[in-house]
Amino acid sequence: MCPLAVASQTKGEADKFGIKTQVSRDGKIKNESKIIITNYERVRDGDMDVNQFNGVTLDESSCLRSFGSKTFQTFLPLFEKIKYRFVATATPSPNK
Repeated sequence: MCPLAVASQTKGEADKFGIKTQVSRDGKIKNESKIIITNYERVRDGDMDVNQFNGVTLDESSCLRSFGSKTFQTFLPLFEKIKYRFVATATPSPNK
């Protein structure tokens, strides 16, 4: 997952290496790509079932900085059963 504006850039980088990806703007998976790129809102609002994935990467995850935010409170239990979780940000944040 990443901010909507970053999705096409992420796909472009994957294309350079021949990695088959799909950008899902509606939460639906339309092809057999192993990597699906979507934005935080699609998942947070329930448009995509994350339980169909073995792993998730959150890019530009500074949106999770606020413990009381809707995104943080939704994601915490949502990804509890996902085996592989990776969170990346370049924004400094308290380590909670």
